Amino acid sequence: MTLADRIVVLSAGIVQQFGSPLDLYHHPQNRFVAGFIGSPKMNFLPVELLAARDGTSHVKLPDGQTMTIAVDAKGAALGNGYELGVRPEHLLAGGGGDAQVEGPLVTLEHLGAETYVYADLGLNQELPFVAKAAGNAHAEPGQTVRIGIPAGACYLFDKEERAYPRQAYY
Repeated sequence: MTLADRIVVLSAGIVQQFGSPLDLYHHPQNRFVAGFIGSPKMNFLPVELLAARDGTSHVKLPDGQTMTIAVDAKGAALGNGYELGVRPEHLLAGGGGDAQVEGPLVTLEHLGAETYVYADLGLNQELPFVAKAAGNAHAEPGQTVRIGIPAGACYLFDKEERAYPRQAYY
């Protein structure tokens, strides 16, 4: 992202999105672009859309918690089949935020000034849920870790993997 003014993201030879690196990072048009831009990749959780009005969406997480996110899904059908996206660098290792998820620690990735916490949320997902933590973070594999999700950092994707417009910049 630091070497270009514009990026074209392709999937199977089809243009998914074209724009500046920060535009793709903050406003991905679909789940593929959201997961492609950023390292580590964006986390995804299945959610149920409970309501969408006034530029916000009310969603239910897999464990039953609900949160209102700054995403405009007006006109979307209510129900299951949606995914909440949130980047590891916007999560709160240790808890806090507007909702929390937890699961056993898979591993820690110490990088000096920061550490990435990888947790298994028990959702049969391809990749562990990842959160950025302080460089001196410590936990043992298998230990339950709690990760906070700030509502302003969330993205929402529909069944066709399209992103709804975000109302917040995190």
